Amino acid sequence: MIGTGVRRDGLWFVNHQESASTATVEGDVKKILLLHRRLGHVPFESLSKLHSDVFKKVDRSKLLCDACELGKHTRSIYPNIGLRSCKPFMLL
Repeated sequence: MIGTGVRRDGLWFVNHQESASTATVEGDVKKILLLHRRLGHVPFESLSKLHSDVFKKVDRSKLLCDACELGKHTRSIYPNIGLRSCKPFMLL
């Protein structure tokens, strides 16, 4: 949701105060994510200690980093398909 508005005579009038505050919050999220990447993907808890004033305005659920999530994944094991050699150096 970008903002709210009122419809009068077929036209929508947007509440400018809400849209300006939403843009500010989105700008703060982008600023935090950029800082997170520039500092080598520092945890958001550590960044909140450094820049507590910026974190007060931001919803923490919007702070997601794809690279950090993928880095925490573990590799799945290979499935056992039953191919084993009967003697050493046998070609499978």
